[in-house]
Amino acid sequence: MFFLLSEIALTICFQLDISLVKQSIVFIAAIVIATGVTVYYWEFSLYNFLWMPIILIRGYAYRYDNRRFSSMAFICIILICTIISAIKLNHFEHVREEGLRKVLIQKLEMPDDAIADGIFKNIEKDLSKDSLLVSYFKSPNRSDDYLETRLKKIYFDQYLSKYDFKVHGYDKTGYPISVDKSYSLDVFKDMVVYSSFKVSDYFYRENESFGFQSYFAILPVLDNDNNLGTVVIELKSKPLLLPGSFPDLLIDKQVKGNKTILRTIRLLFTPITDLLRKAEIMYMV
Repeated sequence: MFFLLSEIALTICFQLDISLVKQSIVFIAAIVIATGVTVYYWEFSLYNFLWMPIILIRGYAYRYDNRRFSSMAFICIILICTIISAIKLNHFEHVREEGLRKVLIQKLEMPDDAIADGIFKNIEKDLSKDSLLVSYFKSPNRSDDYLETRLKKIYFDQYLSKYDFKVHGYDKTGYPISVDKSYSLDVFKDMVVYSSFKVSDYFYRENESFGFQSYFAILPVLDNDNNLGTVVIELKSKPLLLPGSFPDLLIDKQVKGNKTILRTIRLLFTPITDLLRKAEIMYMV
């Protein structure tokens, strides 16, 4: 569309009774003013200066080559358009990356998961009186895997499925009744006092977890009004990055931007290479 408009403008300009020198001065002044306005209201861009050679190439053809559209002029115009596309794409990637960085910084500033907090408040009362937990504490033949699978399916599915899930059971005296007896109940009670924030009546968020979100709950298991023991539920967010990879928030954006420019130019220059090959074949024919 811009090329079509430039052809129309050139056709009109060459019909005017104004010298080429004056038209060139007006044209360059318009480019400078447009760039200045862009810098004042937005930011500096080579967009206008890169469009200017396209008009000059066609203006030269209008003046000295009887408006002919040669293959060399076509290749030059495609090359300039490729550079413009690469710059625009790099600018878009830069703006999008800045937006992503702002979101990541906000998550670091606000480590709490508001949606998860709301879910915890809704399910904690039902959890403490769940019939499956009651039967687990009453039955001598306990299955930890079945308990974890059932609780995860009923209470910790959908949004909470992004968290790794573990269950620890303790009797009235605080002795562990689960297969995994590596954590005593006092460990979690100390975490409540020293290294966690309370997000609901029974759920807490660990304060000493960097790079991921970690929650735990200390729930009394009630059979009517009879306290059967305590169940501890651990929730830890699954890592989104591979082990050993560098967080995107800490990557130098200039290095990443340079890679984007090189990749973009390589992709956009492929049609030009094909075009040159076809022009060579046509010339030989």
